Amino acid sequence: MGDIDDAKEDQTERLTHRVDARVIRYGLRGPVYRILHAGEVLLEGCRCPLFEACRALLAKGITGGRVELWRSGEASWALAVDITVGAKLTVVETETEGPRLGKWSVPSLDAISRLRHRARTARDADPVPWPTLGETPI
Repeated sequence: MGDIDDAKEDQTERLTHRVDARVIRYGLRGPVYRILHAGEVLLEGCRCPLFEACRALLAKGITGGRVELWRSGEASWALAVDITVGAKLTVVETETEGPRLGKWSVPSLDAISRLRHRARTARDADPVPWPTLGETPI
């Protein structure tokens, strides 16, 4: 029985994908993240790191196992979900309701078109990000 348990544990470890979330700036709607997987940038500028990472991994052909979301400087993962389950989810937050899990759907072309052509104002624009190490602030 011990060999079977060891084999199952090894299989679980191989099917676990670690993604590291790093805050790159803060916008009006909260933090914006860079997601790293296997030492490479998986996503840049996302707001829902775990579920967007699941969709990005599926797009790369990684279909099995679970994703663990790690935050900088932490000793253990913050969140974990099965890749195929997480790819179907998103966080929904509006002015009238708090954050909750919701079903993700592909945005319609009409919605994307409206977002691209909507004028940005000082009220809805993200603030200028903090300079990185070695950059001058001006």
